[in-house]
Amino acid sequence: LGDVYKRQHLTPEEQSSIRPARTPLTFATSNGSVRSDKEVDIPIVELGNHIITAYVLPNDSQSLLSLGKNQRKRALGKLSNIFAKT
Repeated sequence: LGDVYKRQHLTPEEQSSIRPARTPLTFATSNGSVRSDKEVDIPIVELGNHIITAYVLPNDSQSLLSLGKNQRKRALGKLSNIFAKT
């Protein structure tokens, strides 16, 4: 599973590049199922503008815990420790 973003958390540029998802998914939330049939590419500046593809949820849906995002933060912490030692 990739990252998941609510539309309201995207920049205007990212919102303008939302497109139909290659594989629509239904997510289980605390308030029931939420279907996402949209995706967007998001540059991650901290990783040299690496592009991730994320599912887009409607603004009225519940936020989801994104393990991908948490793993990325952990990786960034490890990288910064490595570069601090050089």
